[in-house]
Amino acid sequence: MSDRLYEQLLEITEKAREYFRSNGFVIPSQQDNDVRIGPYVIKREESGFAIFDQNNQLAYEIVNLPETAILVANAIALGKSPNRNVMLYDKKYGFGQFDLYNSQRLAEKARVRQDEIGYHMCEVNQQIALEKMHTNRKLISEYFEKLYSFI
Repeated sequence: MSDRLYEQLLEITEKAREYFRSNGFVIPSQQDNDVRIGPYVIKREESGFAIFDQNNQLAYEIVNLPETAILVANAIALGKSPNRNVMLYDKKYGFGQFDLYNSQRLAEKARVRQDEIGYHMCEVNQQIALEKMHTNRKLISEYFEKLYSFI
């Protein structure tokens, strides 16, 4: 590839990046097993997803869903604050996960004790937790789809 063609390609690439940035979207890229959005890297941690800056310093706390991590990293890469609703839905999703885990654990104990009423109460709580998780994930997905709809 000639130097002139290479320079033109770089110029087109920079114009495309600036176009997307002006529309509220930072182009992500793959880095090992992580996702880079601007100067931020999203890493999968044991309890969710964390966002680190270019110095590998924690830039944003653990979030539960990958969609939330992308939305947050995109916002902070643009110099904005993350959407409060998205953060609230992610937190509610996490509470649903916790409720589901506890209900499953208590249901197993009730089953071992042969406590039918306790077991059925735990089943109902599991359904409620699953519904919380589904609803909040769907709400986050709407924000996520909105971000990526113009591509």
